[in-house]
Amino acid sequence: MAPLAASPWCEPAERWRVQLLRALAAGRRGDPAVTPLALDALGLAARLGHPGLPLIVERQAAASLLGLVAATGHPLAAGLANMTFPVTVSLLGGFGVTRGGRAVDVPPGQGRQLVKLVGAAGGRLTAEAVMEALWPEADPDASANRLRTVLSRLKDAAGDVVIREGRQLCLGPGVHTDVQAFTGDGRRAMLLAAGGSREAVSAARAALARYGGDLLPGDPYEAVRCLERAIELAPDEEERYLGAARHLLTQGRRGAARRMVQGARSVVDDLGVQPPVLLIQLENQLRPRAMAG
Repeated sequence: MAPLAASPWCEPAERWRVQLLRALAAGRRGDPAVTPLALDALGLAARLGHPGLPLIVERQAAASLLGLVAATGHPLAAGLANMTFPVTVSLLGGFGVTRGGRAVDVPPGQGRQLVKLVGAAGGRLTAEAVMEALWPEADPDASANRLRTVLSRLKDAAGDVVIREGRQLCLGPGVHTDVQAFTGDGRRAMLLAAGGSREAVSAARAALARYGGDLLPGDPYEAVRCLERAIELAPDEEERYLGAARHLLTQGRRGAARRMVQGARSVVDDLGVQPPVLLIQLENQLRPRAMAG
């Protein structure tokens, strides 16, 4: 991305964003250039007259780097320290919660499971679905009491990461997931590519920079359960079927994986869009094996 940031094809107003994503990629590979790149991105935004722009436009990427920037004692970091830091729930490649790039301690147990469920469901899930997932054998009154206790303890430990709004459990204000950011950039890249825009490559690189790995790789059974709940809420998003299919395959559950892939194919056909590469790959992988002669 270095040539892109200096290229005349890159609009001056977008150079801070390119540098920020370069910093994000450097951080993922352990490159010490991550800190100067992040500082350069903040400096470019400040010269535009909007020092807080990264936290507004690229909150997940900026939040993941703020801890490093703050440790330098740079004046830009001091200015950002007075801003309200966004919270990011990481689900790709592993679970974690950060506020302004600093880790938030979410104690193990049902509070952590609650954050995973709501986050993987796209940020919103019914209280009934959560109670059924966490306490499948309990009666409704007992489950409701337990949920109140879990929400209270989670708030004490990590703040309003998950809140209740009537019959819904939602990510709190200013809380976002890496899945949302990755999916948003991926869809933007596809739309730009379909329109022949030269910005499609930048959007695709942004999506790749955000991708930290498979959804909840340390919790394959939890990931499937989260995705199944998410599909119930948004049955027209093929990515959720495909994510569940991949996890089911790692568990050796080919029949269940095949049903998920068929669901994704149905969504794609109904929408009349081009099937993603992953869908085609999984369909080929899950074709019934030929009977021995």
